[in-house]
Amino acid sequence: MANLFPVSLILVKIQPQKHLIVYDIWEMRKVNLDMKPSNIFKKLSSLGAPNAVLVIVGLTLIALSAAWRFAVAPALKVVASDFDNFYSYDGKVSIFSANQVVSELPVIVEQRQYNRFELTTPEISTVEEHIRLLNGMSKSKIAERKNLFRVNRRTCELTQSRELELISSKKTYYIVFPFCTPKTSLYYDNGMSYLPAKARYTGKRKLKGMELWDYMIESTECYAIRKEHQDFVKQLLKLLPEGHPIKNAKLSWAEDKNQDENAFRILFGYKARILVEPSMGTIAGVQDVEETFFAIQACLKSTEYGVVPPAPLVKLNFSMRESSLKEALDLARDEREKMNLNFKYIPTGFLIIGIMALCTGIAIGVKEKSENERV
Repeated sequence: MANLFPVSLILVKIQPQKHLIVYDIWEMRKVNLDMKPSNIFKKLSSLGAPNAVLVIVGLTLIALSAAWRFAVAPALKVVASDFDNFYSYDGKVSIFSANQVVSELPVIVEQRQYNRFELTTPEISTVEEHIRLLNGMSKSKIAERKNLFRVNRRTCELTQSRELELISSKKTYYIVFPFCTPKTSLYYDNGMSYLPAKARYTGKRKLKGMELWDYMIESTECYAIRKEHQDFVKQLLKLLPEGHPIKNAKLSWAEDKNQDENAFRILFGYKARILVEPSMGTIAGVQDVEETFFAIQACLKSTEYGVVPPAPLVKLNFSMRESSLKEALDLARDEREKMNLNFKYIPTGFLIIGIMALCTGIAIGVKEKSENERV
């Protein structure tokens, strides 16, 4: 009886003895093949198989599609090591005296983030950040600060020094949010204080055709400022008017062992709205930033009426410019497309071409076998 399927289906298994066992299912035959390529193709042809080369290529590409999707693509999904971003913000600085705003000044905030290649490894992406505060009218520099962030390239978490780990063991993020960003609260650390602020998920937001996660960041209390940013704070305090009690006062820092009872400690509070592209965790926008610097007497804990609240000194409010917001969105879109390329387009391309090659090989075999049967 003639086969219902006039084509041989070839299954190949590699044996430890360097032989191939080829199963010709429709013809119910099994043949041992020597591993030499010439013998393999000769035997495959003798089985009456469809175009052997196309079938093998097709099966190989189908297998490669699965290997790329589940092995190669996840290995390539890491935090970038080529950051070089420059963003500008517009805003104002408010000066306080006796808890009242006494003056305001328009400001420009410039932020640059770039990789320190000599400090970057396959596991850690090291990013340096420069922030400059400029007078909005004269463009003169008011203050500047620098931070060095070490980002785990697999988890996107900031890696902390041993000193900071003892203060807080929370997983924190700044340069990027985690891959497949969850719709839950996270911890955000911009490097100014010793403790991170909570980033609370508030919902989805669509901006220029992109769906983004919206996070509201807010310090729950005033935090001590890190030692490396003391100069930045002192530069800001020069904005205080003459006669302000803090302008020429002695300052105290968390690291000081002996606290002067007449010194003042400067504390920090932070708020911001962060827009995140969720698939790669790329920050696509920063808006409504509020950085507030407070003062409290270093040795004054409380009075008979309760805890003495810190008094605000300087408050910075700024949001990303439209041009910088567009650049951040473009970066987020590019990172998302890189992920789609590795997880969707490349494996799908291999799969489609493999299926086409396999079907073509089978079709050629069907045609040849039908012609032979007629003869």
